[in-house]
Amino acid sequence: MSYVKFGSNQYTLAPSGYGAIDNQITFLLDNRDESISIDDLIAVLKGRDNTQTVEVVSDKGKSLVVYRNYPNLVSVATKDDYIINTSVDPETGEETAETISVIRVALETDDLTETVSKNSSDIEYIAIMSDIELE
Repeated sequence: MSYVKFGSNQYTLAPSGYGAIDNQITFLLDNRDESISIDDLIAVLKGRDNTQTVEVVSDKGKSLVVYRNYPNLVSVATKDDYIINTSVDPETGEETAETISVIRVALETDDLTETVSKNSSDIEYIAIMSDIELE
């Protein structure tokens, strides 16, 4: 079992419950006991301090992966029938699936163009206030 930590908030991950593609990370939070409030989770994820460093840890507290600078909440969605295991009855050949309820969270990095634009504006402001001429 592994967990994801958003700041000081820790949530249990579903099996195979995390991944990253390009500038986006996703997590599948195990919510089979329905203990996670969507509103509370969204409040945690909208706190930029909670998503600047996101860590996945093992049940023994060992860091498995650390994601940095994913401050933008893309989506939060629930799924009641996430398959965690399948089995086939040897006598009948019937396949059954064990499912749990999960909450899917997607976060992404800041758009680089937006970051550069903001930094340029900040530099220009500091130059004007300091009476420094920029070339």
